[in-house]
Amino acid sequence: MAFTRRRFLAGSAAAYLAPLARTAAAGQADLDVAIIGGGISGAYTAWRLRNQRPDLRVNLFEMSDRIGGRLRSIHFPQAPHLIGEAGGMRFLESQKHVFNLVRHLRLPKRGYPVFATNDRLYFRGRNYTYAEAGVPPHLFPYNMPPSEQSPKSHAFMDAISRIVPDAKKMTPERWRSNRSHLRY
Repeated sequence: MAFTRRRFLAGSAAAYLAPLARTAAAGQADLDVAIIGGGISGAYTAWRLRNQRPDLRVNLFEMSDRIGGRLRSIHFPQAPHLIGEAGGMRFLESQKHVFNLVRHLRLPKRGYPVFATNDRLYFRGRNYTYAEAGVPPHLFPYNMPPSEQSPKSHAFMDAISRIVPDAKKMTPERWRSNRSHLRY
């Protein structure tokens, strides 16, 4: 049986919502840890605490009727065998916590290319392709000159370079080392 994010979230929900219901019914609020929000961060925190500190009294509080936050499995009544996954579709190897969790849980993963002509952008309530992004009237809806609104614009990096003069030449390692003490 493959371990999927759906099974992970369902397991987290089952493990933490049942004790929560009992605690709420008994009127008790004596906890070591209260996790507010059953999104992926809350579910992950509850799961880690349960595995690493089973001695703690932990409850996960979620105000909606589901666990997962932006991660959502969408079932289509017209095609019950199809399940659409929304949110959480892209992460990088440099995001070590997410990457290591996916590897630890043996979740399936596949490449997610970006910046292809038909890839979609969603900015301030508007949805369009990268091909449309730099062409009027589909410019990014920000208060910027049109020349800076293309996905290929260097305006952002130029602005950062005025504050951090060698930013364009910095390696990721050097940026991580310097960013904690940079001030503007």
